[in-house]
Amino acid sequence: MAYISNFQNRIHIPILIVLISILSFPLTLIASERNSLTFQNKSGEDALVKLVGPSRRVVEVQNQKNRTVHIAGGSYEVYVRYGNGSYYRYVKGEPFQIKKSAYSYTKATLTLHGVINGNYRTDHCSASEFNLY
Repeated sequence: MAYISNFQNRIHIPILIVLISILSFPLTLIASERNSLTFQNKSGEDALVKLVGPSRRVVEVQNQKNRTVHIAGGSYEVYVRYGNGSYYRYVKGEPFQIKKSAYSYTKATLTLHGVINGNYRTDHCSASEFNLY
Protein backbone atom coordinates (compact mmCIF):
# COMPACT_ATOMS: atom_id res chain seq x y z
CA MET A 1 0.00 0.00 0.00
CA ALA A 2 2.81 2.42 0.77
CA TYR A 3 4.31 1.77 -2.68
CA ILE A 4 1.07 2.83 -4.40
CA SER A 5 0.89 5.98 -2.29
CA ASN A 6 4.45 6.96 -3.28
CA PHE A 7 3.65 6.26 -6.93
CA GLN A 8 0.61 8.54 -6.75
CA ASN A 9 2.66 11.35 -5.18
CA ARG A 10 5.19 11.09 -7.97
CA ILE A 11 2.44 11.64 -10.51
CA HIS A 12 0.96 14.65 -8.75
CA ILE A 13 4.20 16.57 -8.22
CA PRO A 14 5.07 17.02 -11.92
CA ILE A 15 1.46 17.94 -12.69
CA LEU A 16 1.52 20.52 -9.90
CA ILE A 17 4.77 22.02 -11.23
CA VAL A 18 3.34 22.28 -14.74
CA LEU A 19 0.12 23.80 -13.38
CA ILE A 20 2.05 26.42 -11.39
CA SER A 21 4.09 27.28 -14.51
CA ILE A 22 0.96 27.69 -16.61
CA LEU A 23 -0.78 29.83 -14.00
CA SER A 24 2.25 32.08 -13.45
CA PHE A 25 2.73 32.84 -17.18
CA PRO A 26 -0.14 35.40 -17.35
CA LEU A 27 1.14 37.03 -14.17
CA THR A 28 4.57 37.44 -15.76
CA LEU A 29 2.98 38.96 -18.86
CA ILE A 30 0.89 41.37 -16.78
CA ALA A 31 3.91 42.38 -14.69
CA SER A 32 5.89 43.20 -17.85
CA GLU A 33 3.12 45.53 -19.06
CA ARG A 34 2.44 47.42 -15.86
CA ASN A 35 3.49 50.81 -17.28
CA SER A 36 0.63 52.98 -18.49
CA LEU A 37 0.43 55.50 -21.31
CA THR A 38 -2.61 57.76 -21.57
CA PHE A 39 -3.49 59.42 -24.86
CA GLN A 40 -5.27 62.70 -24.16
CA ASN A 41 -7.03 64.01 -27.30
CA LYS A 42 -7.50 67.78 -27.33
CA SER A 43 -6.97 68.13 -31.09
CA GLY A 44 -10.53 69.02 -32.10
CA GLU A 45 -10.71 65.81 -34.19
CA ASP A 46 -11.06 62.09 -33.54
CA ALA A 47 -7.74 60.22 -33.68
CA LEU A 48 -6.52 56.73 -34.45
CA VAL A 49 -3.23 56.15 -32.64
CA LYS A 50 -0.72 53.46 -33.54
CA LEU A 51 1.85 52.78 -30.84
CA VAL A 52 4.86 50.89 -32.22
CA GLY A 53 7.37 49.24 -29.90
CA PRO A 54 7.68 46.27 -27.56
CA SER A 55 3.91 46.47 -26.91
CA ARG A 56 2.05 47.32 -30.11
CA ARG A 57 -1.32 49.03 -29.70
CA VAL A 58 -3.90 50.57 -32.04
CA VAL A 59 -6.28 52.85 -30.14
CA GLU A 60 -9.18 55.06 -31.17
CA VAL A 61 -9.29 58.25 -29.12
CA GLN A 62 -12.33 60.42 -29.67
CA ASN A 63 -11.96 64.19 -29.49
CA GLN A 64 -11.88 65.46 -25.89
CA LYS A 65 -11.47 61.89 -24.52
CA ASN A 66 -8.61 59.95 -22.94
CA ARG A 67 -7.55 56.35 -23.53
CA THR A 68 -5.03 54.47 -21.41
CA VAL A 69 -3.02 51.43 -22.49
CA HIS A 70 -0.71 49.21 -20.44
CA ILE A 71 2.65 48.57 -22.02
CA ALA A 72 6.09 47.08 -21.41
CA GLY A 73 9.16 49.25 -21.04
CA GLY A 74 11.22 50.05 -24.11
CA SER A 75 11.52 52.36 -27.10
CA TYR A 76 8.32 53.53 -28.84
CA GLU A 77 7.06 55.57 -31.76
CA VAL A 78 3.57 56.99 -32.25
CA TYR A 79 1.70 57.46 -35.52
CA VAL A 80 -1.62 59.34 -35.45
CA ARG A 81 -4.37 59.73 -38.01
CA TYR A 82 -6.69 62.67 -37.34
CA GLY A 83 -10.01 63.08 -39.12
CA ASN A 84 -13.53 61.89 -39.67
CA GLY A 85 -13.54 59.67 -42.77
CA SER A 86 -13.77 62.24 -45.53
CA TYR A 87 -10.43 63.88 -44.74
CA TYR A 88 -7.41 62.62 -42.79
CA ARG A 89 -4.10 64.11 -41.76
CA TYR A 90 -1.19 62.05 -40.51
CA VAL A 91 1.46 62.76 -37.89
CA LYS A 92 4.36 60.81 -36.42
CA GLY A 93 5.98 61.58 -33.11
CA GLU A 94 9.62 61.44 -32.16
CA PRO A 95 10.78 58.17 -30.56
CA PHE A 96 10.49 58.03 -26.78
CA GLN A 97 11.41 55.67 -23.96
CA ILE A 98 9.32 54.02 -21.29
CA LYS A 99 11.73 53.01 -18.54
CA LYS A 100 12.23 49.29 -17.91
CA SER A 101 12.40 48.40 -14.23
CA ALA A 102 11.67 45.41 -12.05
CA TYR A 103 10.89 47.67 -9.07
CA SER A 104 8.85 50.58 -10.44
CA TYR A 105 6.55 51.54 -13.27
CA THR A 106 5.93 54.55 -15.48
CA LYS A 107 2.67 56.47 -15.77
CA ALA A 108 2.90 58.77 -18.81
CA THR A 109 0.50 61.01 -20.75
CA LEU A 110 0.80 61.99 -24.40
CA THR A 111 -1.37 64.94 -25.44
CA LEU A 112 -2.68 64.68 -28.99
CA HIS A 113 -2.49 68.30 -30.09
CA GLY A 114 0.16 70.90 -30.63
CA VAL A 115 1.38 72.62 -27.49
CA ILE A 116 3.39 75.84 -27.75
CA ASN A 117 6.79 75.20 -26.15
CA GLY A 118 5.77 71.58 -25.59
CA ASN A 119 8.30 68.85 -24.91
CA TYR A 120 7.32 66.38 -27.66
CA ARG A 121 8.07 67.02 -31.31
CA THR A 122 5.89 65.71 -34.16
CA ASP A 123 6.21 65.77 -37.94
CA HIS A 124 3.80 65.14 -40.78
CA CYS A 125 3.84 61.71 -42.37
CA SER A 126 2.08 60.16 -45.34
CA ALA A 127 -0.90 57.80 -45.30
CA SER A 128 1.34 55.04 -46.67
CA GLU A 129 3.83 55.50 -43.81
CA PHE A 130 0.97 55.42 -41.29
CA ASN A 131 -0.39 52.24 -42.91
CA LEU A 132 2.97 50.46 -42.65
CA TYR A 133 2.33 49.98 -38.97
